[in-house]
Amino acid sequence: MDAEARGNASGLGNFTTSGTVCPLPWFPSDIVGPGAGAAGDQPVNASDVPPIDLSDEKLDGPFVWRQSTQTVIMSSFFMGYIWTQLFGGRIAEHFGGKEVIACGMISAAILHFLIPFAAGTSINLLIAQRILSGLSLGFIVPTANVMISKWCPPAERSMMNAVVHS
Repeated sequence: MDAEARGNASGLGNFTTSGTVCPLPWFPSDIVGPGAGAAGDQPVNASDVPPIDLSDEKLDGPFVWRQSTQTVIMSSFFMGYIWTQLFGGRIAEHFGGKEVIACGMISAAILHFLIPFAAGTSINLLIAQRILSGLSLGFIVPTANVMISKWCPPAERSMMNAVVHS
């Protein structure tokens, strides 16, 4: 970093970091304002740019959940999905692929219609709904493999697997 750039970076100490004001990142001296490269453009210094105020940011939607809660809700689908991946193919071999896929898709459709109700009732109910959805849809991939193995000639199975899974 050259001396001039270090001088511009030291100007960041004047910005406040309290509340909802976000300090700007360091600006090197070669960044220019509007019309870059035009005659008369001056380098942009950090001290010339006001801090970004985030206090006017509006929350979107009726649910105000922490990031950790959102993470659990979104990942709970895969908590159920992983379990039916393990034994879904065996169930499809026993009961038949069409029946297993049909039951999985119908139950998942019903469960997805219940998402607004579950979200409005409680977070725990929404997480349970997402786990059940994962359990329902976890049968799809192993069942597809069973169906391909029974319906496709051996010479076409690899291509059919590529088509189905892409």
